[in-house]
Amino acid sequence: FNEWVKVNNLQKELIITPSISGSYKIVESKKSIAIEFEKPFNPNTTYTLNFGKGIGDITENNTVKDLSLVFSTGDKLDSLQISGNAIYPLENIPASECTVWLAPSDDTLKVDKHKPYYTTQTDKNGGFRLQNLRAGKYAIYIFKDKNGNNILNPE
Repeated sequence: FNEWVKVNNLQKELIITPSISGSYKIVESKKSIAIEFEKPFNPNTTYTLNFGKGIGDITENNTVKDLSLVFSTGDKLDSLQISGNAIYPLENIPASECTVWLAPSDDTLKVDKHKPYYTTQTDKNGGFRLQNLRAGKYAIYIFKDKNGNNILNPE
């Protein structure tokens, strides 16, 4: 960065898609932030790191808006994207600040027991966008993640 920065709850704010196995450690330095990952990334996969409101300047704590980092462990970046607006169907109002959960449609993961392959959050108007997805067919789930575990809990 070109000025001193600090992290603001980056462990909670950082969304990594597709989901990774293992944990990571955040190392702050005056004008840089390093993320050290416990396990290697999958081969031939495009990853997106969305920092949310997790990084701000040190003087006024202005957060960096829409900061993301995209990279590939292969020789190409995936370019599929999906966007939309989520609403609560019974009330016909925007589903604001909800979790958007995207998984390959042929995936056998149980949505109530595993973390998503791709994820993002809706904004205050229910809008969402996922970028740099691998081409394929997906199932999408949108829900209010009240306990913050990033897993669909039906109760």
